[in-house]
Order: sequence, then C-alpha cells, then structure tokens
Amino acid sequence: MELILPSLALKNNFVGVDLYTKKDTTDIIDDSIKYSYHAFIIGNIGILLPRNETNEVTEQLATCLLPNTNEVLFGMANLRGNIIPIFDMHAHFNIETKKDHNRKVLVIGKDAHAAAVLIDELPVTLAISQQDKCSVTPSLPKEIQQHLKNSYQIQDKIWIEVDLTSLFFKLSEFI
Repeated sequence: MELILPSLALKNNFVGVDLYTKKDTTDIIDDSIKYSYHAFIIGNIGILLPRNETNEVTEQLATCLLPNTNEVLFGMANLRGNIIPIFDMHAHFNIETKKDHNRKVLVIGKDAHAAAVLIDELPVTLAISQQDKCSVTPSLPKEIQQHLKNSYQIQDKIWIEVDLTSLFFKLSEFI
C-alpha cells in the first residue's frame, strides 16, 4: 500500500463502495467509471450527473430570498465565498414536493461555476451501460427536452443526462 499526501488525496474523486467489488482496475475503468453517474430525482424525472462533476449535498445553507423573482429561483447562497443561485425545479415544472420534509440542496459544479437545486432525497450512484440507452426519446417537459443528451432506462425508471450548464442558463432567463 502506497501512502500519499493528504493534499493529493483530497484532489482525487470519491470512489464509491460499488467499485471495491471489482476484481482488477481494468474492470473498474470499463464497467463503472466510464458509465458511472450520480443521480437525483425531481418529481418523476431522474437526472444523471457525471461522476467526475464536482457535487455536494447540504441540508443547511443560509439562503437569501430575492423579492420579485420567479419561483424557479429559490434564492442565492454564499458557498465558501461564492454567491450561487439555488433553483427550485419542482416549482418550475409544477411538481409537488413532499410535505413536512426537509429538502436538501445539491450543489453542482464548484467555485464561481456552481449552481444548486433543491432535492427531496439524497442522490444515488448508478452504473449504466450502453445497453440501458433508450431508443425512443422519453416524454419530458420541453424546458428539459431541449437540453437532453441521452436517456437510459433501468428497470422501470427513466434517467436522463442533460447539459446542466445550458439548462441553468435557460432557467436564469425566467428570473
């Protein structure tokens, strides 16, 4: 076992527990990392985030609500010195949230390039293969449809990969 400096270890991506069941590093690269995603749900829409994307979940983030803005902008927050928008995609797509439920904040990206969304449940890790890819585009709100990269079906659930940068930019136009 080779020891590394803590500062170097902090720069590495988190390796999920599912990767430890693989036999050798070629299995990890081919099966898990190449098609491994963090996934979160907005209503009945499953959204995929690449594992190499910087993400974090927080339950308490001091948020400034902005008056006279569209409900898609939940507010702005100071995250380590960077002011980031927090979007409420539930409100934008008219999706009910769970009552009496403490919603969490999923921060996507880092530093000045970060944005956040409100989520009801913690993200999960999914390993997806090309065999899971949908041959037909699923029915989605048009605001998401135009940012769709790929869609996958795992069991009975549809998961979509979207261009989040362009989606957040489009959502900011509603403010």
